[in-house]
Amino acid sequence: MNVPLSPDSAPLKVGDEFLKYEIRALLGHGDHAYVYEAHDTMLDRTVALKLIPDPPNSRRDLVQRSLEQGPLLRDLYRQNLVSVFDVGT
Repeated sequence: MNVPLSPDSAPLKVGDEFLKYEIRALLGHGDHAYVYEAHDTMLDRTVALKLIPDPPNSRRDLVQRSLEQGPLLRDLYRQNLVSVFDVGT
């Protein structure tokens, strides 16, 4: 059984450093991911950071699908779409 995501169980907190990002705020969460406002310290810009916590084995394909979406979304440009800058595990 999957445990629902909640702000209280968010893996990152305001002020945490995650890779090259400084976490500024939790913007929201859904069924499988948390979205944070973060600061890219290397490029000095504000970004949205989507984090998928380590899912149970039954949802491992979620991580694989997310990794595959990065290259597909990288080249899309529309006024109302966010840009993808980085993907990783």
